[in-house]
Amino acid sequence: MLDTASINLTDVSQFFFEAPAAALQQTLVNQVGYLGDVLNGNIGDVFTDVGGNLQNAFQVATFLGDGVLDPENYTELVGQAAQQSLGPIQLLALLVMNGWDLGLPMDFPEVPAEILPLLNFAASPLSGVMIGAAGPVLSPFVQIANSVSDIVGDLTGVGGPMAALQGLIEMPAEVVGSFFNGTTLHLDPLLPLIAGVLPEGMEFNSLGVELGGLFTAGFTDNGNGVGGSILNALNLDLSASPLPIEGHAVGPIAALSSFSQILASALGWDGVGNPLTDLTFPTLGTELFSGLGGGDFGLSGLTDGFQELAAGLFDGFELGAFTDVFGNLGDLPGLFLEIPQLIIDALLNSF
Repeated sequence: MLDTASINLTDVSQFFFEAPAAALQQTLVNQVGYLGDVLNGNIGDVFTDVGGNLQNAFQVATFLGDGVLDPENYTELVGQAAQQSLGPIQLLALLVMNGWDLGLPMDFPEVPAEILPLLNFAASPLSGVMIGAAGPVLSPFVQIANSVSDIVGDLTGVGGPMAALQGLIEMPAEVVGSFFNGTTLHLDPLLPLIAGVLPEGMEFNSLGVELGGLFTAGFTDNGNGVGGSILNALNLDLSASPLPIEGHAVGPIAALSSFSQILASALGWDGVGNPLTDLTFPTLGTELFSGLGGGDFGLSGLTDGFQELAAGLFDGFELGAFTDVFGNLGDLPGLFLEIPQLIIDALLNSF
C-alpha cells in the first residue's frame, strides 16, 4: 500500500514540478503581453487573441462544440488534449465513434447524434478532474463494500472461513490504501437497467469504474502517464469489441496538473519548460499617443490653452518695472477672481 502510494506520488510530483500551475503562469504571460499591446495601440489584437484563447480553452477542456472531434475539424490542440486524457485504446474508440475511418478490420455501429456529445465530454480533461476529485471520497466506501462482498463470498464459496478471516483482518489497511491509491467500482448488477442505452448491435458484458486515490497518477496515450477522464476510467467488455477495454484511474492531483498544462497549451504555451520563462515586459513605442487615435489626444490644444492662461495671469502685471511694484499689487484681487474662468477657457480650447 505505502510503496504504491510512494510511486504514484513520485510520478505526480515530477509531472507537476515540470511546470507548476502552468495555466496560471501562461495567463500571467498573456496579461503582460496584452498590457504591451494596449499601451502601443493594438487593442484590437488583444480582443481577437482573448476570444481565440477562450474558444480553444473551452474546446480542449470539454471536447464540446460543433464537430470538434470530426476528422475535418480536428486540431492539433484537441489532439494533444485527447492524448493527455485517454489511453491508446480509449483514444482509438473515441475517434471511431466520431466517424474516423482508421482502416479497422471490423465495422462498429454508428453512435446516435444525441449520445455523442455525452461520450465526447466523458473523454475530456474536465471529466477527468471531476472523477479525480470524486475518487478519494468514494474509494474508501467502495472498498468497504468490495471487502464485505469478498468476505461473504469466502464464507459461502470455496474460500472458506480462514480466507474470510484473513480478508477481515486486511480490510482496514485496504480501506486506507484505497484513499491514496483508489479501488474498483463494479457495476455489473446495473447492466439490466442500462441494456438499451447502447446502439443496436452492441451490449455490455461487464462494466466497472476505476476510482483513483489521492496520489493516483493515471495512464494516457502521450507517454507521461499522468491524467485521465471518465471514459478512460471505464472497464468495458462490449459485445462488438474483440477485447475488453481496461480502465485507468486518475486522482485529483494528477487530473488537475494535467488539466492545467492542457489549458496552458490552449492559451499559447509551447509545452516546454515553465511558461513564465517567456515573460517579457512591454516597452512603449513612439506610437503610444498617435497609434490609438491617430492624433495627439488634444494635447496641443491643451498646451495652447494653458499658454493663454499664463499670459492672462501676468496681463497688466509689469514685472520689468520695479519702480512701481507695490502699485501693481493692487490688481491681485481681481486677478485671482479671473483665474477659474481662465482655467475653464484653457480646458475648453483643448478640445
